[in-house]
Amino acid sequence: MKQSAAILLLVLGFLSAVIAARHVASPGYMDADYYYSMGIQWANGKGNEEPFLWNYLNDPTEIPTPSHAYWSPLTSIISGIALRISGVGFRSAQLPFILFTALLPFFVWRLALKLNIGQQSALLAGTLATAPGFFLPFFVTTDVFSLYALLGALLMLTLLMTPGRRTPTLWVMIGVICGLAHLSRADGFLFLVFPMGLILSRSTIRLRSIGLLILGYLVVMAPWFYRNLLFLGSPLASGAGRTLWLLTYDEIFSYPASEINFVRWWASGLDQILLQRWSAVKVITQRIVAENGLVFLIPFMMIGIVKDWRVALVRSTVYYLGLLFVVMAFVFPMAGARGGWFHSSVAAMPLLWVMAANGLSVAVKWIGERRTWNVARAKNVFGITVVVFSMIFTWGLFLYRVVGVKSNDEHWNNSTAQYRELHQTILERDAMPGLIALNNPPGFFHVSSMQAVVIPDGDIRTLKQVVDEFGVSWVVLDQNHPEGLESLFSLVDIPEWLLFEASLTSYGDSFVLFRVNGA
Repeated sequence: MKQSAAILLLVLGFLSAVIAARHVASPGYMDADYYYSMGIQWANGKGNEEPFLWNYLNDPTEIPTPSHAYWSPLTSIISGIALRISGVGFRSAQLPFILFTALLPFFVWRLALKLNIGQQSALLAGTLATAPGFFLPFFVTTDVFSLYALLGALLMLTLLMTPGRRTPTLWVMIGVICGLAHLSRADGFLFLVFPMGLILSRSTIRLRSIGLLILGYLVVMAPWFYRNLLFLGSPLASGAGRTLWLLTYDEIFSYPASEINFVRWWASGLDQILLQRWSAVKVITQRIVAENGLVFLIPFMMIGIVKDWRVALVRSTVYYLGLLFVVMAFVFPMAGARGGWFHSSVAAMPLLWVMAANGLSVAVKWIGERRTWNVARAKNVFGITVVVFSMIFTWGLFLYRVVGVKSNDEHWNNSTAQYRELHQTILERDAMPGLIALNNPPGFFHVSSMQAVVIPDGDIRTLKQVVDEFGVSWVVLDQNHPEGLESLFSLVDIPEWLLFEASLTSYGDSFVLFRVNGA
């Protein structure tokens, strides 16, 4: 049965990944645009250079600027390797993430077997990973999701090795996985909670295990820390720390970024600070229920966790999620509520799927014994029902968010198509357009190979500062513009240093193009 289950999950995982990828034909949003664009840079031997600015947090003074001063590099490196091997193009960069998505159900199944929840429940857990709900389109694009989930599953499987098999080499491997997680996301160092929780749960703490763990972690991260010292002046990007003092999410695009500081943050008042965090708590809680638990899986996940609470890995996973919740809701509430939790919590999804399957088995058995059910048959019926609901939920969301239900175009890919039209419109008016200021510089770069900076959060005066500082030649506003630029977008108040060139409507969105006077 094990062999047939493994083959079934590999086939289902492959089909799910390929079908989803068929419709995800472009990165789709700025994070994925960034990793794809930087993958192109790595493939071309320029991985340490960022040919655009999507924020000003590190006080950049020129373009290109040192890369990965905010987001971590592993996703870009993986994309770059794929591009170097298979050739330039999104499909090439996408291939590793399709593979990660296809393999994930198999690893979830193996994790479930290691936790001894039974072959039937293990198969259910693996099948749930083929229908991951909100995560599916993000798994198969050039973003960290499927990589992070797979690293989480690999770490858990490695930690479940019997104590006698945890050799020094194995502890170093565990540290390497934690290092790869940190190289994937800035909060990836929290992966260390998993092994540390296991070590601390022992009756005797072995300092050698901790030392080997840190050694493996540094094998991966020490070269990157050294690189950051050379290019950024510190082991960790200092600009990212400014996000501690955001009052709104859009302030991440502020210029100059020095305006984002503790003094201004504290001056906003304790009531405002606490309100921000309460709002983040509510949003992240909703995300847990909807995105991590698909609503109907949450009770079963909780039952499974309670049932297996004595298992050190289960406790460590809950500790990881608890610490992640504190970091995302109270330390970085703007980024955490916006997408930080969604990105990082995916590392725990392998165990949560296992706990959902385990919890369902426990619940059916408990109810069945009190209602004289045929428990084995009931488990089959409810297991199939849960899988069907997960499939309907997952592919219904996919249809709505990626394919589109009201038009023939697949609106996930609209932003890339829009930037192609925008690039062509600019070239028709200026064969050598120079530097562009617009909403999504990474998305524009991989379409046009042109340098760009992001529209700053603020008003026309702020925009003028950016234009003068970086020598911007063209300014493009779309519907998602700062409130302070509404009059400019509406063509009501055009300053003399800007010349209106064109309006463009593409896939239902409006763009307004200006040439900088004298550029």
